[in-house]
Amino acid sequence: MRKYGGSVIHQQLSSDGILEIVQANGVRSMHFGTSSRQSAFLVADPERLHLSYVRAMSLGLVFCPQAQNVLMVGLGGGSLTQFLLNYYVSCTMTVIEKRRDVANASYQYFNLSRDDRMKLLIGDGGVFIEQQATSNTTTFDLLVIDAFDHSVMAESVRGYDFFSNCREIMTTKGIMIINLWGRVCAAFQENADNLLQAFDQRVCFLPVEGRANVIAFCFASHYPKLVHKTALKQAQFLERSYNIEMPLFLKSWVKNNSKFIPFLLCKR
Repeated sequence: MRKYGGSVIHQQLSSDGILEIVQANGVRSMHFGTSSRQSAFLVADPERLHLSYVRAMSLGLVFCPQAQNVLMVGLGGGSLTQFLLNYYVSCTMTVIEKRRDVANASYQYFNLSRDDRMKLLIGDGGVFIEQQATSNTTTFDLLVIDAFDHSVMAESVRGYDFFSNCREIMTTKGIMIINLWGRVCAAFQENADNLLQAFDQRVCFLPVEGRANVIAFCFASHYPKLVHKTALKQAQFLERSYNIEMPLFLKSWVKNNSKFIPFLLCKR
């Protein structure tokens, strides 16, 4: 069967909705009943981050090069999860995915490895983070939030209370990266305003060229300033190592956040 311009290699219906895996021109994609791709990878080069918004999210490696404890909400096909596991060789990672069928598909169709450093939990990311904030037992150097259904951000992973809980479970020098959608719509502005309030304005936004995605980078209260040349050198290293246009993302990030850059970057 053909759908979304490719061949459907897997399709199932559960209480969470439809899940489809489609392959076209060497690219395997995950869909939730619409043409929008929830995840995608190159079959011939599965370690390469294929989707531009996922590559943009990886700009966080410039700001958090040595994370030890990572929390991800939203697995999808697991391309960013696998990338971070490969990069942070000594990290411990917790991944929260609401849909068990998505987790199963990530292993079967998207080459996600069963790594002892990663704990994959099936459940609601908003509930998990609220519990962590209440118990105050674990803090994370890096939070990555990318949780959507077929069309919008999941309800439990947005809003001021959720973002405040995220801040509570971050280390004092940690960062959070979150994928937002629809840069001109009211929902995006509401999310942006709530993030700015929850993180005391310590938030920068990176629009992804050619897409409606906007990646927000949220910094903890004691995040240290970076030297711009050091950040650029790290971006260039990542470009050479992983074939990601990291210096271009960094340049766009600086351009789009000129009012807020001084608290993060210095010229010396």
